[in-house]
Amino acid sequence: MVQGDSLHILRSDVAELAEACERGDLAEAGESAGLLLEHLDALLTRYSTALEEHQIQRPY
Repeated sequence: MVQGDSLHILRSDVAELAEACERGDLAEAGESAGLLLEHLDALLTRYSTALEEHQIQRPY
């Protein structure tokens, strides 16, 4: 489950990416995409760790 604060951060990252794309600002879009990927990687790491701690096989 994604916590509310994490979901809010992801939503903000996507909004920044979309706004930069609308403006045609590729540098800003790249930076926003990098932040989004960083946040998603952190969530995936926490998810994988929780599964391992409970000896649950990853579904992927």
